[in-house]
Amino acid sequence: MKNKTNYEMKNYTMPYDMMNTELDADILAVHCIMHDCTRMEDVVPALMMAQDWFAAKNYALAQGWIAKDPTGPTNRGARYIASNPLDAQIDEADLYEQLCESSFEYAIDQHLSAVKSLLQSYPNQEFNAWDLRRSRSGPCTNATWPHVKSQLIRMDEVETEGQKRATTYTFIPIQWRLEERILELESILNYAAICFYGVNRNGVDA
Repeated sequence: MKNKTNYEMKNYTMPYDMMNTELDADILAVHCIMHDCTRMEDVVPALMMAQDWFAAKNYALAQGWIAKDPTGPTNRGARYIASNPLDAQIDEADLYEQLCESSFEYAIDQHLSAVKSLLQSYPNQEFNAWDLRRSRSGPCTNATWPHVKSQLIRMDEVETEGQKRATTYTFIPIQWRLEERILELESILNYAAICFYGVNRNGVDA
């Protein structure tokens, strides 16, 4: 029996706040590598939410991944450039440019990875769209969610129920499905033995 999603789902997603900050900062760093300079308007609201911008920017600045453009405005409208990003971030930026994809596609992939990690951390637990979007500290923005959702529904280990806004997403490990199927087959074989021989498969009279 799957556990139903409810208001208490905040207890599952709130610990992901810090992860979201790091996630946003990484996406911002990759975006800066792929562009000469970046303003808040370039990444909000598609890659991150407005309320998350400052935490992501400050985290990326503290890590040294980005720096403020010294030739641009100092306060409102400030621009940011790549400074000392991680090798992995440079590799990611190069890969997406080679694939002719943008930082938005990179954000989609990162949000999908975060959603999968969240679902796998709570197998058999139903999540809805609100749980997986920033409204409840989930990873996805309103812009990336439709793309993440379309990939979730194609995954064998993710079970969906309901329609439209009522759709829920549940991670069911393949091993669990196999074990459930084995139990079903054993029940069918036991029933067949009772029907034909009057005893169950263990040799006990029915």
